[in-house]
Order: sequence, then C-alpha cells, then structure tokens
Amino acid sequence: MLVFNSFLKKYGSSTILDIPAFSLDDGMYWLKAENGAGKSTLLQSISGILPFQGSVCLENIDLQKKKIFQRKAINYAEAEPNFPKFLTGKELIDFFIQTKKGNLGESLELAKALQLEKNLSQEIATYSSGMLKKLSLILVFIGNPKWILLDEPLITLDVEAVQTIINKIEELYSKNISFIITSHQPFHMDTTIQTLTIENKTLQLV
Repeated sequence: MLVFNSFLKKYGSSTILDIPAFSLDDGMYWLKAENGAGKSTLLQSISGILPFQGSVCLENIDLQKKKIFQRKAINYAEAEPNFPKFLTGKELIDFFIQTKKGNLGESLELAKALQLEKNLSQEIATYSSGMLKKLSLILVFIGNPKWILLDEPLITLDVEAVQTIINKIEELYSKNISFIITSHQPFHMDTTIQTLTIENKTLQLV
C-alpha cells in the first residue's frame, strides 16, 4: 500500500499536487488526467526523482527518508527516456542488473522479444526514439520491485512490441508487483485495471 500524507508538490509558487491524505492498495492502476495535471510529476515524486513536501510511505517506510529501500521497491520508466549516450544498451542493462539484483537472462529474453537484442552492443547515441523506449522498458522490469510506474509506456512502439509489454506487465502483476500506468493510448489487459485521476490537484480513485 502507498500512503500519502500532507503531500505537496510546488514549482515555485505554483501548486501542482496537493494530496492531504490518500491510500492506494496494491493493484493495477491506469492514471488518467488532462495534460499538465501532474501525472508525470506524481510518478517522479514517488520514484525519488523529484523532492516534495509531506510523505509517501510504502510498508510504513517513508520513501524520502529511506532512499536505498525506495530504489529497490520502486521502478520507474519515464515517457521520454534519456540515457548517457556513450554507453551501450548492454552496459546499461548490466549496470541495472548489478544494482537491482536482476536476472540478465530475463532481460536479454525481453530484448529479443522486442527485437532490440542485435542493437545492445551499439552506443545509445545511435538509438532511435523507439529503441530508447524499448531499452527503458527492459530496464524498468529489472529486479524485484514492489511497484512499477510506467509513464506513457506504449508510445513509439509497434503493435507487436505493445503486446509484448502488456504480456510482461500481466506476468509481473501475477507475481504481486503493483503498477501505475499513464497512457493516452487505449490498451486491453486480462487483469482488472482500476482508474486513478487527478482533479483539483489531488489524487482520486474513479
């Protein structure tokens, strides 16, 4: 369960999100809201990229105060990934495998399914936007997180790759990993998806 207490995120004097108290049970969630409502800001805050006031707790642990726990428990893939261009895809995967105690075989299997396997030896500087997206999705599934946050995971992907990612999400959800997904593209899953929204700068279940 993710528990928000007095959560407040501002940019300068502008309040983006204000969540006084909210609890989110483990599960599968589709976060839908207008552009600029704060969807990416919310995911980046939970994952530790952005600071904020108040707290977000997982298993009664304040994520902002326990960064090592946060990095292991929360995996996040941003909508437009940006990685060091001098590294190869394989080097970045190896780094994530080491830091998140992941399974290299599973990552390479997913790379093959996404038709990225032959490009892993290339520097990221040579990657197209679609290749970068596929790499970011391989990385986000590494390790044994409790929650995976996916910001527009399906953009730039072909139909076959979309189905591969949906299958992977359902596989991991069956292993008790929870998800928050933002997507402007409709997608269909066998798993029941609950809808979240951001209205009046706060988080609500629909």
